[in-house]
Amino acid sequence: MTEWSIGTGDGPGERALVSQRQYDWGMTTPVEGIVETVAEATGRPFDTLPPLEHVIDTGAVTALLAAAGRRGPADGVEISFRYEGFLVTAYSTGRVTLYSD
Repeated sequence: MTEWSIGTGDGPGERALVSQRQYDWGMTTPVEGIVETVAEATGRPFDTLPPLEHVIDTGAVTALLAAAGRRGPADGVEISFRYEGFLVTAYSTGRVTLYSD
């Protein structure tokens, strides 16, 4: 897992980058990575967050991101959705980004 610095969106209509982390989907599932990133950004324990499956089909997220990641970077897939006040984007490369919503 790799961590990047937190940024700000100063332009009109820009969203501020709140957090960005890199995972290996072979070691951590996409759902675990998403929830871990959101928990860290909110300062809340992961088990106090609402279930991610109330927002998105977690089986589909795992199937799409993990499968595309195994095929390599040329098969890049990204999924974006709103969760806990963030615009979350998860990539088949293992990256998870959170932007202010």
